[in-house]
Amino acid sequence: AASMLAKIAFGIAFGIAGVMFPKIVEDYSNGNERAAHLIFRHSLEMVIGSGTLITLIIAVFPNSIGHLIFGKEYIIPTLLGVYALALLFLSVASVYALYDLAIKKYLFIPFLLLAVIIEIIAIMTFAVDIADIIWTLFIINSFILLFMVCYNWKDTFKKAY
Repeated sequence: AASMLAKIAFGIAFGIAGVMFPKIVEDYSNGNERAAHLIFRHSLEMVIGSGTLITLIIAVFPNSIGHLIFGKEYIIPTLLGVYALALLFLSVASVYALYDLAIKKYLFIPFLLLAVIIEIIAIMTFAVDIADIIWTLFIINSFILLFMVCYNWKDTFKKAY
């Protein structure tokens, strides 16, 4: 139940990114980089805005939301907020990754593969309970997002035409 709640922001991000990707491919392929960049920026703003709001609500009221959706028998752990934040980081990084794929920037892929390998090894080696897994996801997803922001620094922070 906690996992399903935390994945709400992730699902919204993929809905937005799913609409963003083909439009950016079309605009970029037609030489309209300005339109592609604006779609990326708007998508990023929507994912960050909606994801942050949902993550805050989940982090502040985990049991209330859990009881409302799943019933009173579910006790939602306090780590749900950390898990929701980890998935928010992954959601934002996913928007970056799909944008990069749309504009044919592929150098980020080896880094993501390395991050996934490190995550798998860390979980298999060090995780004793669910809290360890959640903190591992949080740390790795933080680094993935940081890398994607740095990799796309100009597209993220340049003046929006």
